[in-house]
Amino acid sequence: MSRRAEELAKRIELGAQSLAALAEKLTDQEWKTKTADGRPVGVVVHHVANMYGAEIALAKKIAEGEGVRGLTWDAIHQMNGQHAEEKASVRERSSTDHDNPAPAIVKQ
Repeated sequence: MSRRAEELAKRIELGAQSLAALAEKLTDQEWKTKTADGRPVGVVVHHVANMYGAEIALAKKIAEGEGVRGLTWDAIHQMNGQHAEEKASVRERSSTDHDNPAPAIVKQ
């Protein structure tokens, strides 16, 4: 891995660790607080933690010189909306204890 790639991986891992630390400190009330777009904070935390793998895969494609096709803002908004509906009642524990926690995904 190049030095730049290593630095970027470390930044992503730090972000994932920071997100996990924040999630652990949130109260139930904070977890349920609605964001500006209407999603509860817990849903946003869950979404961000679970999207690290997809974002890393896209970054790898771009780094390898491959184009990214079929990914539009409309598709992203649709995916975000679907996730928000499916995870509307996500609880703190379920958002941080999934099969591929973000720090582990970054290290792969």
